[in-house]
Amino acid sequence: MSSSEKMNNLVLKGDMEEANYKLQHLTEYAHNPFIEALPPIFNEDDVLERFMVTPRISEQDKQSETNIRYHVLKRVKNFIQPLPIHFEVERRLSTLIRRSYLARNPLDKSFLERIRALHHLREDEEQAHKYIDERLNHIRSTADSLSIISISGIGKTTAIERLLLMYPQVIKHQVYEDEPFNKTQIVWLKIDCP
Repeated sequence: MSSSEKMNNLVLKGDMEEANYKLQHLTEYAHNPFIEALPPIFNEDDVLERFMVTPRISEQDKQSETNIRYHVLKRVKNFIQPLPIHFEVERRLSTLIRRSYLARNPLDKSFLERIRALHHLREDEEQAHKYIDERLNHIRSTADSLSIISISGIGKTTAIERLLLMYPQVIKHQVYEDEPFNKTQIVWLKIDCP
């Protein structure tokens, strides 16, 4: 395998979809197009259906010669059964994604002011350090984090990839509440750092 093929194997690529805004059950998530465009909050049945991978073995596969059945048997390596911890990680990931958008609502004036301030500071990097504290001190962060630590080979990467793929990677916005809203939302990025 060439080095470029190895790099391509490290890249997880999700779906890109057009924004489809959904009514939110929680008031703090309402009137935020980035949250409203996400899939609904998944229940355990949704997670089970989207997470589980069951290899298919046909009657023809079962009747095949021994050497072919040996290869069919290797499909079992693709089997993924969610465990209780996977449901917990999905809830945390769902919360992490949604809550990160609370302070980054593109309709919120304070968010737009922060973007303008950051843009201005970037233009004048030499003077930026003087103004960062006074201009951005009042801005709250809703950033959160999640760590999954365990022994090698236990399924951390598989679990995270399966859970991330439950969400579109990119959402294209055109119109929100009958107003032009041309934005591209990157919901998640997965960067391998071995």
